[in-house]
Amino acid sequence: MKTEAILKVMEETFGEVWAASLYGSQVCGYATRDSDYDVLVVFDDYGPGVKYTYVDAGAELAFLGVSRRVLEDDARDSAYGGFIADRLINPLQPILNNAYIRSQEIERKKTIIAWETEKLVYRYKEKSVYLDINLLYYPYKKWRKIAGVYHPYKYSIENVLRSDLRGKNLKALLPGFQKAIVELGILTETYPGWYRPGEEYVKKTLSHTLKPGLERAKIVEREIEGVVARYLTHSRAGDSDRDLIIKELLSKVKREARQIREKGASSALIDPKRFLIKP
Repeated sequence: MKTEAILKVMEETFGEVWAASLYGSQVCGYATRDSDYDVLVVFDDYGPGVKYTYVDAGAELAFLGVSRRVLEDDARDSAYGGFIADRLINPLQPILNNAYIRSQEIERKKTIIAWETEKLVYRYKEKSVYLDINLLYYPYKKWRKIAGVYHPYKYSIENVLRSDLRGKNLKALLPGFQKAIVELGILTETYPGWYRPGEEYVKKTLSHTLKPGLERAKIVEREIEGVVARYLTHSRAGDSDRDLIIKELLSKVKREARQIREKGASSALIDPKRFLIKP
């Protein structure tokens, strides 16, 4: 389905829209004959906050409508468990207001990098300044985490990283992580694609260290809150309509079963520890 046709359906369905982007199977290359066109639709103001809308326009369009405030809060603070903003991790195809979509992509990737780097500093303490981190650590760490607690995501990411698609998709998504690292300023590139936490950043982070054992408790608490928020937002996006939620889940499960029959099952989710050289 052409971009112009999607934009036309979107305008007829919603009227004025602030920004929009395609994401998912159609962008990442693993769409099948019955795959939806997934579209993130951002409104300057949107009463429901976040909501799915399905439109059959010859092909099925799955619009995830969201207000700017909700998207920005999720990108920056994981206020909705990343349910919305984590769609910005993978390859995107902005179709309206490219600059805004890309700005939120970078914001989300900055949040991921900051959080995962902080956890590494808590673990390795002063030795963190000698910890080598490959750029791939950050997306793989996030993918493994989401797939472990949110099953619908596992199908998507296994296909994003499929052997015949992995190179293309990584090439599309990694520049956003590189730009996020530059903007954050907490990591220093030591070799192409390899980084170390800066000395001042490590000192500042450790100066805020809690009592022994509480750092781990803080991390666990925050990540549990994120999982709960993700599922609550999923329910809210369906307007508490179980049929809509079931429709999305069954759509992915059906495609997953067919992919396994046709291509066989394989795990593409490499252990992110492989992208670390410990001090």
